[in-house]
Amino acid sequence: PGETDQCSTTAVVQPGQYVNTGSVTATPTIHGRQLDQVFDSDASHHFGAVRSGVVLEKSTNGLDSDSGAGETLVSGSLARFEYVIVNPGNVDLVDVIVVDDVLGEICRIDRIAVASSASCEAQATVVPGPYANIGTVTAVPAFGALRFDPVTDSDPSHHYGEVVTGIDIEKSTNGLDSDAAPGETLQSGSIATFEYVITNTGNVDLIEVSVTDDHIGLVCTIARLAPGEADSCTTSIIVAPGPYVNEGVAIGIPEVGSTTLDTVSDTDLSHHFGSVDPAVDIEKSTNGEDADTGPGPSIYVGDQVTWLYRVTNSGNVTLTDIAVTDDVEGLVCTIASLGAG
Repeated sequence: PGETDQCSTTAVVQPGQYVNTGSVTATPTIHGRQLDQVFDSDASHHFGAVRSGVVLEKSTNGLDSDSGAGETLVSGSLARFEYVIVNPGNVDLVDVIVVDDVLGEICRIDRIAVASSASCEAQATVVPGPYANIGTVTAVPAFGALRFDPVTDSDPSHHYGEVVTGIDIEKSTNGLDSDAAPGETLQSGSIATFEYVITNTGNVDLIEVSVTDDHIGLVCTIARLAPGEADSCTTSIIVAPGPYVNEGVAIGIPEVGSTTLDTVSDTDLSHHFGSVDPAVDIEKSTNGEDADTGPGPSIYVGDQVTWLYRVTNSGNVTLTDIAVTDDVEGLVCTIASLGAG
């Protein structure tokens, strides 16, 4: 009597409230005689705590770029996003859903066991400039048929798409690209038409594009040029005699999202040569009459005769050092300069 003994057993703790009851039965014996059995029981309680959670690690091309600009990637290439989901809790995770704030739903996973992980991937074409997207995972902790409040985690990732800026202008005269002198010969007095073709050679938009000519001034403006896009404008002048060269200039502002970068510019020359057609005309009159053929006007002997020599520049260039002579009278006069026409 009064003696104590004990025994023990173990079990895996289950989530939630738990109770079990220990019972004891014994048969009393006195001098070899067995008496009626005796009985006792005792309950014991515990609460199985659920430690649930989920961790998401998102990477871009294998790099964990949670902050900053991230790695610089070639625009137009593919960025590979990996989403690794870890179950750090003590119950399974079910109905796992991974979404991306830019790409939408990435994947669904039926179950991730305790201390296990799973992953899924997505791809996107790299666009110029800064890029950030956030992966988010939501999962339901589960133990058997029990379901607990959902758990969630998010992780951002960054990269920077390489920015290439550039502009090209090609200037032509009457459809001909005459970068070098003397260019095509054009009829003086005709119309020379200059075309300016502007191309965005970069991978970001160009805004506020202006096209000017060193002789003509502002030719046109273009509000926006997308990468690879081209636009054109024209102007014209009257061809003057002799050599002519003018330079077209294109200037644009690269735009990445709402950010503008340093301006880009390009120039292109165009040449032509206005035809030179020198000519002079003289009209001689005698006492006001044009007497190209005989006998001419009748003039009394002893009267004065007056010859008028009208000299006209009938060409398209200025004439200088003009001398008017008469085969009988000799040098009549000199004229320093006569403009065309």
